[in-house]
Amino acid sequence: MANDTLDLDRYCRRIGLTGTGAASLDLLRMVVARHAASIPFENLDIVLGRPIRLDIGSIQAKLVDSRRGGYCFEQNTLLRAALERLGFRVTSLMARVVRGNAADALTPRTHLFLRVDLPEGAYLADVGFGNLTPTRPLRLDSNEAQPTEHEPFRLQRMNDEILS
Repeated sequence: MANDTLDLDRYCRRIGLTGTGAASLDLLRMVVARHAASIPFENLDIVLGRPIRLDIGSIQAKLVDSRRGGYCFEQNTLLRAALERLGFRVTSLMARVVRGNAADALTPRTHLFLRVDLPEGAYLADVGFGNLTPTRPLRLDSNEAQPTEHEPFRLQRMNDEILS
């Protein structure tokens, strides 16, 4: 299914979002929390050797219409498309996963997450990190613990990179 346009109404129904309004920090928080609560992390297709299609039509068919989950590239590509349709300025970024390694381990960049720029500053939005998915956006310029619905997250700079 090749389609480059997200059906925002179907996505909003999938995550239980009614009424959106203008792009704002409150709306970003609501979308991230509802997405994280509604669309599970899943990497079954990878484990089963099935092809992963990252066009928005295929992702929408899997995560929205078939009510399945996905991994970071699927989840955050879907979130980016929705946020852009809602009027947010979003940039996709790559991250290193150092979980299980020393904090300074130079692992490859294999994780996709999003930067959302708001008048209040830049925020990290990530709905595709499995059991460590932050359930709300995190301010990128803060090294303070930031509350989420489950536990606080702290972003730490290391060289020119940020650790979570």
